[in-house]
Amino acid sequence: MTIIAAVIDRENHRAWMGCDTRSTSDGQVFDVSTKITRVGCALIGTCGNPAGARYLRWMARGEPAPGKGDDHASVAEWVDRLASRWPAWAREQHLADKDDGHVPWWALVATPWGIWHLGAWGEVSEHAGTYAAIGAGQLAALGVLWYLSSTSDQAEHLRVAISAAIAHADGCGGRVVIEMVEAPE
Repeated sequence: MTIIAAVIDRENHRAWMGCDTRSTSDGQVFDVSTKITRVGCALIGTCGNPAGARYLRWMARGEPAPGKGDDHASVAEWVDRLASRWPAWAREQHLADKDDGHVPWWALVATPWGIWHLGAWGEVSEHAGTYAAIGAGQLAALGVLWYLSSTSDQAEHLRVAISAAIAHADGCGGRVVIEMVEAPE
C-alpha cells in the first residue's frame, strides 16, 4: 500500500513530490528509502508492482530527461513515450501477466510543467490542477491538499498530506519523504 502525492507551482516552475516508505511483498512489510525516482526535472512516484522503478531506471538511460529548453508540450510528449513503452518492456522482461499482458503498476509524474498519472496499460492523464495523489492513501492526501491549496508552502502541504494518509489509510506507513525539482534557467 502506498501514498504518492505531488504539488506544482506553475508560476515559479517548481514541483514537489512526497511518499511514504512502507512497502509490502508476499505478506512481508518493510520500509524502503523512497518510492520516488528523479529523472532530470521530473519526479516519478510509483505504486503497485516494484518493476515500475526498474523500468524507470531503464527508460532514463535511453531517453533524454526533461530539463533546460523544455516546455509543457515537449514534457507531455516525453511522458507519453514513458507510458507507451511500459507494456512492451514488461512483456520483454517476463513481468506481465501471461494471459493478458497486464502488470499492476501506476505512476505519478510531477514536473515544473505539469502533473500526469500513468496507468498500468500505458494510459496517460494530465491533471489540470496543481496537486494530485495516487495509492491507498490518496483520499486522505487529496483532502488535505484541497484544504491547504489556498496557502503557499507546497512542501509543508505534502508533509501534512502524506502524514494524514499514513495515519488514516491501511498499509501506508514509515517515514515521510519529500523531493523538489525546479526548471533550469
